[in-house]
Amino acid sequence: MVPRDSTYPVDRSSTAVRRMRLGALRVTNARFPALTSARHAHEQSMCTFTLAGQWTQTRAGTMLECRTGSLLTKEGGEAHVDRFEPPGIHVLMVEVDTSAAKHLRSCFATLLDGRCLPSGSLTPLAHRVVTEMSVPSDVTPLVVEGLLFELLGSAARVHASRPSQGVPTWLRRARELLLDSVDRPPSISEIARAVDIHPLRLARAFRTFFASSPGAFVRRARLDRAAHELIDTDRSLAEIATWAGFADQSHFTHAFKRHTGVAPGRYRLAARSSAAPRSDT
Repeated sequence: MVPRDSTYPVDRSSTAVRRMRLGALRVTNARFPALTSARHAHEQSMCTFTLAGQWTQTRAGTMLECRTGSLLTKEGGEAHVDRFEPPGIHVLMVEVDTSAAKHLRSCFATLLDGRCLPSGSLTPLAHRVVTEMSVPSDVTPLVVEGLLFELLGSAARVHASRPSQGVPTWLRRARELLLDSVDRPPSISEIARAVDIHPLRLARAFRTFFASSPGAFVRRARLDRAAHELIDTDRSLAEIATWAGFADQSHFTHAFKRHTGVAPGRYRLAARSSAAPRSDT
């Protein structure tokens, strides 16, 4: 018998920074250590935004690879196994009761068609949800619910506007090259030579499939990695700025605030002040 627990494995193997129930939506901001889960299923359909880290999900013999900036969808009841790579992952999980609202059914159906999608252009929205949940007020439920609807709707629109065919293998390789070298990213010409594609075709395809230029993609990857460091290490802002590839702390602070909606110091304080698991709101 496959376990059917909509909170598994949050309550058993992770630190749930915040969890809120908002009508037809239930959102959890959580960090998982490196582990391989038991085979399990969730009662509700789910969208998982990867804010930091790398992991895989295996279901029905198919392995889906998730990295920072990706969106994974699955229907309720789908048995699967998750494997979180060291040092762990940070995710925003949105459970969707598709029986409760017609507009959510159509939106989720569009997302489900892609299963695992690059969603880096939506990362700032996801970070705004995390930040709002970390410093709650009496209007937090209203703000978070609005952000979640915007996040899901924007993700569905981005996916629907992409070509129906999958991401070409050579473009996936190009993306991996960038992710593996965000400290000193190669030029577009160097990447194009590595995957044997003309630079112009590479740049156009990157924007078509990933809704971003390669340069903007690297910048977001650095900022996502910096957010992970702010929470999980005691490095100073200056050290993180240098480690993430920014010329100085001022440049880093400006870029991070534009990316997440909050300054890095406040982001660290908010995340750590709510590090203990909370009950539903």
